[in-house]
Amino acid sequence: MKSFYIIDGHYQIYRAFYGLQQPLSSPTGEPTGATHLFCAMLFGLIRDKKPDYLAVNPRGKVPVLVEDGGIPICESVAIVEYLDERYPEHPILPGKPEDRAIARRVAAEVNDYLYLVLRWLLDQTLFRADGGGDPTLIAAGISDLRRELAYFEGALHGDYFAGSLSVADFTLYPMLALVKRLHDKQPRHGAGPLIGPRLAAFMRRIEQLPYFVKTTPPHWRE
Repeated sequence: MKSFYIIDGHYQIYRAFYGLQQPLSSPTGEPTGATHLFCAMLFGLIRDKKPDYLAVNPRGKVPVLVEDGGIPICESVAIVEYLDERYPEHPILPGKPEDRAIARRVAAEVNDYLYLVLRWLLDQTLFRADGGGDPTLIAAGISDLRRELAYFEGALHGDYFAGSLSVADFTLYPMLALVKRLHDKQPRHGAGPLIGPRLAAFMRRIEQLPYFVKTTPPHWRE
């Protein structure tokens, strides 16, 4: 059975434009960033809905990990657990059971609470033309974001959330980067100052990791 997809091009092109960390342009100076990311979205849709990809993950979503000779592993949590057990020399979870529980809890809280608040707020601001969402809804989103960031600010008692660097830190950092991105593009919403001093220092530590640049999308690099 063939599938037919309806795409809101206006919404996606603005989303692509505001998702850029640095402007992109052609050799002659024409801005190309929004076009580049919009096409990347379309190619991603084509890739993820191909029959051979759906055979690997019937839900047609990313990420999927396929190692040579191994079975396809879908869903981020399952991939993290697999990598931690498969490559113990590069742990993603701490060694102590108590710290492992904390890491799993923080990662789950980021996905179940902070991500939902931030995604809803971005749909009202960064992913719209001129940030033209409903002011009442934006104010409510900022209030929810303030509450969530205050929670994580209070939960950080050292360099990292579970003692050593772990999945908790790798899960939280991208959300904080999106908050900073929202503030850089639309400072009128006041999202940036919601990141407290502990979280700001935490972000700097993550950004100083030797592999940080290699793991960020090209359009998010400085």
